[in-house]
Amino acid sequence: MTKDSKLFSIDMYFKPGKNKDTFSDIPTLKIRNNSANAFLILDSNSDMLKNCFKDIINSENCVKSMFLTDENGRRYETLNNKEIINAISFYGLDNLRTHQQMTPIAQEYSRIKQSYFLDKSRYRQLLNLMEVNEFKIKAIMLESFRNNINIIHSENTDFKRDFEHNFNSIIEALRDGKFEHALNLSKRHVENFDWFGEKIVYEFLELFQTLFASARKIMMEHYQSPGFLALTKLESFSRRYELVNQMQHTSKEMVKRQIHLRDIRNDKHIIEKLRKQNLKNGLERGTNLIQWYKSAVKILKNKSHFFDKKSPEYTHIWKNIITIKHIIKVLNRAKYTLRALTSENFDDLKIYLEARRSLFIANNLASNSLTQDTRHIENIKAIVKKEFYVDIEQYIEQSYGNDTIYTDELRRLKRHIKRIQAKKLNVFGIENYKNNLHHLKNRVNTLRAKRDWQKQLEREEFKRAINLMAIYNTNAKTLIKNYYSLVDFDRNSLEKLSQIIEHYTSKNEEEHKILYAIKENMIKVSELLKSISFLYDYVEILRSMLFVRFDLTDKSIKSIDIFIKLIKVLNNASFSISSLTKPMSNLSNISSLKIGLLSELMSGSKLLFINDDIKNTDMRLKNEFLRIANDLCKESNIAYAFITNNLELIKNHEFNNIFVFFDGKLIEFGKTRKVLKSPLHPILKRFLNSSYQPLQDINQISNYIFAEPFEFVSGHYIIAPNNIIKRLSADDLNDRYDGNEIELEATSIFDLESYNDTQDTMIVNLSQKDINTLEVDIDQQLTSEYATMMKSEQTNLTDTIFISHDDAF
Repeated sequence: MTKDSKLFSIDMYFKPGKNKDTFSDIPTLKIRNNSANAFLILDSNSDMLKNCFKDIINSENCVKSMFLTDENGRRYETLNNKEIINAISFYGLDNLRTHQQMTPIAQEYSRIKQSYFLDKSRYRQLLNLMEVNEFKIKAIMLESFRNNINIIHSENTDFKRDFEHNFNSIIEALRDGKFEHALNLSKRHVENFDWFGEKIVYEFLELFQTLFASARKIMMEHYQSPGFLALTKLESFSRRYELVNQMQHTSKEMVKRQIHLRDIRNDKHIIEKLRKQNLKNGLERGTNLIQWYKSAVKILKNKSHFFDKKSPEYTHIWKNIITIKHIIKVLNRAKYTLRALTSENFDDLKIYLEARRSLFIANNLASNSLTQDTRHIENIKAIVKKEFYVDIEQYIEQSYGNDTIYTDELRRLKRHIKRIQAKKLNVFGIENYKNNLHHLKNRVNTLRAKRDWQKQLEREEFKRAINLMAIYNTNAKTLIKNYYSLVDFDRNSLEKLSQIIEHYTSKNEEEHKILYAIKENMIKVSELLKSISFLYDYVEILRSMLFVRFDLTDKSIKSIDIFIKLIKVLNNASFSISSLTKPMSNLSNISSLKIGLLSELMSGSKLLFINDDIKNTDMRLKNEFLRIANDLCKESNIAYAFITNNLELIKNHEFNNIFVFFDGKLIEFGKTRKVLKSPLHPILKRFLNSSYQPLQDINQISNYIFAEPFEFVSGHYIIAPNNIIKRLSADDLNDRYDGNEIELEATSIFDLESYNDTQDTMIVNLSQKDINTLEVDIDQQLTSEYATMMKSEQTNLTDTIFISHDDAF
């Protein structure tokens, strides 16, 4: 998967544990767009293997940010908790242990309908498609009705008759006390519905699949269809007629100038809009940065309650709080002057502020540089106010420079517009466009009449066809009426059945079990029957559009688009018809996991968290599921994170990044290949050396309260106390990473040039010149240091040779 941009980040997560001196800590966690991530939990009894990450994201114990895309395709950063939660989905492999009676097709439809949102571009596309191809779509619908609706009507009528007869027989058998016979009838009732459900859903899907395939073909051919081309041609000649008519009343030069001015004004309007949008984005990003620091202060204050007020940890936390508050003041004062910064500029600004803050705490507020008196919170505030200076002038200048690009271009366009308006027109004689106007008007009228005539022909042809097929309209109405009549009958009969069963409950235990089984069978059929009501609702929508009115309201288009999405999901799932009408508990394990995953992926989420089920030891099932999840997430451009304590599962699949957790703390993360090949943290090394056995001992992890990510090499981070990081020496680096692992770029000759003045420095590429034959010209303007060094070396060489010869002589 590609990893082109940031998507989601968690910063400064801290939560005290149930026991004293225990806590969870995630200093930073970043997930990129379209990336596959593995969360490896080293301790098997950790809450992180359950729904911990869902709790983290829903909680206020961390600072969260997410990059989303609006309806105009603009990426923006949000810290809004509701927006972030709506863009994240959670799925657990332990869903296999939950049994649901709803059918897969009904469950999927319900989920799509619940999360569906009709955006403007999608609405305009469907509206234009259906307006231009109205009678073509109607003809397809009519043909589909002719092939399927009579079969559905016949099956539905037969089932209704059998359903009512069986239900009445069961009630009669119960009243006569024939419990075994009633149980057998209820089982047959279930079997009859299974047969009917499979048959009727097959016929419905046959109808809808035909419509979907035809609609897809129309959509693909829409922009090359005769109807769309005729409409485009008519609009083109209409605009041309308006321009020539305007030229007739003014002049050709005037119209040309107006068109030219219109184009320039459009460019000006686009630049103004772009500048306004960039300033708005910059202001939002600056506000988000301030909000990020405010949230950090809130979290750090909660964190300070975990420690005694006289402890060094408490003092250190307040050092961070006070310096952050100072930065918030600086940012608030400069918020509007920084609003022209780009997203990348704000990233650099945040890095600079954090580096400046960390350096100030390490130097000016270090424990060894503070006396016992100055360690008090109020004294630290005074030191920060007096000595902590944050220089953001370079970013203010960068903001001004960014905005100047737009303002300069706008001034240029305004001057250009004034020059064109001030220029006199070269009009000689009288310009007459009557002949052109007459020709264009005739052409427009001819095209409009031809289009109307073609539409009238299609309308008349459709009327003749639909008059011959009125029986299908009648059958469709009867079909829908019979279904809802059957639902009402089932509800009333179920109430009677429940009353009869309650009357016999006190008899004996054996009879009670039989009665309970009968009731369960009848309720199961009732629930399944009601779950497919949406199929009949869609038949009514199609019937109304076909025989009553071609309704193109928002509600109709929304209903049609929801069903299009449902058909797409069913096509991707590749399930048999029989499996779609059975309860979810009747599906195979992989099928249940697959359709559950599809439900989450189609909800519009940008990030999916998948929890492993540690109680399930079926590795083949898990590997197959991860393969499917990876493929589906790739197709849907969704990032996902798989949370597990099983390293073999991670190794069997291509995860871009791995995050290693122990005792509720993030201890190491980076590129999967680098982290697993050369682990840095002693706990991870012990885990890998112990044949991937989950760790239980937490004695080796301590003092993590102030641990920060340390980038050992590019793409490989460790979060550990300083005593562990100090052991990672340069020699250790060479031992861990061979020449192929460290990605170092060779220094080029151009990299050595001074960035500000190349005239005072001469650089010699020794790989291309012989130092012994190199001639140095005075015009090359060597630096004084270089010249002095060469002169000194030459003198030493001469003296050495002289002495040597003297001794020899």
